[in-house]
Amino acid sequence: MKKSILTRITSLVLALVLCCAVLPVTQAMAVDNVDIDTKYAAVEKEVGAATIDSLLNAQTLHPQKTGYAALDKMLEDIIGPVKDKSVAEQIKHCYDWTIRNIDYSWAGYTGTGSGYNGFNLKKNAYPYNDYEAGLQKAFPEEVIARTYYTMKNHKGVCYDYAAVMAVMTRYVGLDAYVHTGQYTFETALGFSGNSRGHHGWTEIVLSGKNYIFDPQREYRFTNNGKTAIDHSRARFFGVASGDKYYSHYTQETKANTARDAGFLSVTAHREKLVAVNAVASRSGSVSGAGQYDIGTNVTLTATPAENKSFEGWYDYDGNLLSSSTTYTFEVAKATTVYAMFSGDLFYDLKNGSWYTDYATRAGQEGIIHGMAPHLFSGSTTMSRAMVVEILANMEKVDLSQYTAATKFTDVATGKWYSAAIAWAYENQIVAGMSNTTFAPNAEVTRQQFITMINNYLEWKNVKLSAAELTYTDAASISNWALEAVKNIQGAGLLSGYKDGTIRPKNTLTRAEGATILVQVVDFLKTAELNPTEPEPSVEPETPAETQPTETPSEGTPSTETPAPEAPAEDAA
Repeated sequence: MKKSILTRITSLVLALVLCCAVLPVTQAMAVDNVDIDTKYAAVEKEVGAATIDSLLNAQTLHPQKTGYAALDKMLEDIIGPVKDKSVAEQIKHCYDWTIRNIDYSWAGYTGTGSGYNGFNLKKNAYPYNDYEAGLQKAFPEEVIARTYYTMKNHKGVCYDYAAVMAVMTRYVGLDAYVHTGQYTFETALGFSGNSRGHHGWTEIVLSGKNYIFDPQREYRFTNNGKTAIDHSRARFFGVASGDKYYSHYTQETKANTARDAGFLSVTAHREKLVAVNAVASRSGSVSGAGQYDIGTNVTLTATPAENKSFEGWYDYDGNLLSSSTTYTFEVAKATTVYAMFSGDLFYDLKNGSWYTDYATRAGQEGIIHGMAPHLFSGSTTMSRAMVVEILANMEKVDLSQYTAATKFTDVATGKWYSAAIAWAYENQIVAGMSNTTFAPNAEVTRQQFITMINNYLEWKNVKLSAAELTYTDAASISNWALEAVKNIQGAGLLSGYKDGTIRPKNTLTRAEGATILVQVVDFLKTAELNPTEPEPSVEPETPAETQPTETPSEGTPSTETPAPEAPAEDAA
């Protein structure tokens, strides 16, 4: 009876040992490393640390980032500090991190023991939309998901240890793959000699040959990553085909081949598609733009409209790239080029736009310069400083005579607008937002702009006659601007919007400003002058008209792509 009970107890203990070897090992189940050292002594003599270290150090690195910003940052934080170390030291660092920082757990799977395909990819998919635009994918999606989940949560099973090790190794610069198959478990951990189960590991390609690196089994042999990892043993760090311990691994050839195909070799050309944009001015068209790989050649073709000719390809800064209608170049980065045709001053002015003719004349006559050499940017708002500078340009003022500081504390000497503001203030064309501030970079409102134009015309001794206002929102015009609005209305320089409004406190766009300024130039050609010079009305603007915001100066590019045009109006 006692013998029977002893036999049952012995069987139960062996069964428990077998189950615990498959499930996560707890601290209480520490491995006797002395017995293990004895068991693998023959293998360790055959493949020692010097052999795998020298082989690793003989490799040329081709670092391969994943392209996923959050994951690459995690990898850089871990691997970056050892990038100046030898290849062997970097790979050991990755191996050790995986063992020390990942606890064996089926938490990310549909159930304990659910196998490789049990990973809940839908629930645990990579969570960010941060993949580098245009970069060719180099990793299977599920490997990325496993790696991020495991590194973030510090949990996973053998397949996930393998994924993390493979991705880390590629970040260092060596080809590495996730392989799965059957594994013969170690008798030293209590398994019988023929105990087998499904398993996952990493294979690193060294000098054309695959070597197994199995951090999950090393995790088991180091008391769940708590004892020293000895890289001198060939147990799981660099097992090659032909080594005695390699026989523990049986490959799933079909599954591994399919998974391997999802990786891009670290030595292969990795496409980086970037946008090549070609923008045509209104008197022609272009073709050939699209997404291109860096390093490839692209040919763009310009076709003039009837009775028009091609002037050239330009970059954003106005530099001539080619005068030929076909332009071929090697793509080095995302690029935008501009095709200009005869008679076109700005590429963003379109046929049929309500302000195109005014903006073209304003540019041709030097009234308004582009935000870039060929960019008008009609929907960009004008700043108060811009308006003053334009009026000084229209008057051809010698601004070199205005070098002294003004009373405005926010107008520093030496700025592009300082002299123009000094001229305009001296001649009572502007008065400022207060006694001490001008707000040069604040967006100018329509009623501020009209007041400046009115004061400018009065300074030029032009006879103005007030007109009655019929705008539906005339009551919203500030008292200090009302007389100026009536005068400019009477001069025929203002007609408002199609809906019958004037919108006095709206900001003024460059399209609206150019339209009125060109009309002012034409008006001055026939304007009747006053017999005596009147005292011009000042611009007593209220401080709360607009909040100052930084606006690009004339000739300073604000954005490479012009903003959409504002809704058309009869005349600004």
